[in-house]
Amino acid sequence: MKTLHLSIIVGAGIAIVLLSFLFIFYLPTSDNIQQRVANAGLLTQKTTVVIPPGSENQDSGKNYDPQHILVIIGVNNTVRWINDGVTMNSVVADNPSDSDFYNVTNRFSAVMENAKMPNFLKPGESFEYTFTKPGYFGYHGVPHPWQRGWVLVLPQDTKNLIQTVVLNDTDIIGPCAIFAIPCPNTHTFTAQKLGTNIYIEKMTINGVDNYVIVNPEGYCVYTYNSHKNSCTNSVDLAILRLVGAE
Repeated sequence: MKTLHLSIIVGAGIAIVLLSFLFIFYLPTSDNIQQRVANAGLLTQKTTVVIPPGSENQDSGKNYDPQHILVIIGVNNTVRWINDGVTMNSVVADNPSDSDFYNVTNRFSAVMENAKMPNFLKPGESFEYTFTKPGYFGYHGVPHPWQRGWVLVLPQDTKNLIQTVVLNDTDIIGPCAIFAIPCPNTHTFTAQKLGTNIYIEKMTINGVDNYVIVNPEGYCVYTYNSHKNSCTNSVDLAILRLVGAE
């Protein structure tokens, strides 16, 4: 009987350890980024994105899964895309000016006189890319442009990643337009830049801090009760935690 009790205790202890490991590494929407990096140490993982069956059909509502991901350099910054669809799919970088990611998602075709062609994946095939610099990396599918996803890449040390900036409203949507408030106004407003092209705007309205995350795909609003898009996906929430908002 003592042996049985000991086995149960040992088994429960192992289960707790395994659950703690899963919580640290596989639930990015509920942990703190800095703590996750500290706990990760030198362990390197791959982040997997699946192109699911049916996503070739625009009416299916299916997309890259997960569609938005957060990776940390040196921790899980190698991303693997797997085509589980029934036809050819692809991963094509949105921004040609980012030559590294763009060039590996497009290949020269000898048949098409060395023209750039998407990096097509046959059913069951996969593709990997290791992100080595911080920033926002959007991508899409060809010939399925409704397939869209993006990767937010952060360094392990995020101390100096966010910079205070002055927004030019002709280049990026500002808080006056987002919150539909006449400008100039008396509300406290700050703007910061995360990485290369993500902006974090904060406006204090009636004593409440309201955050806006603006990226090339659009924007979302946090704690602002209106018809605006809410910051709900894992990357948006990670950014909010990074700036101490969530």
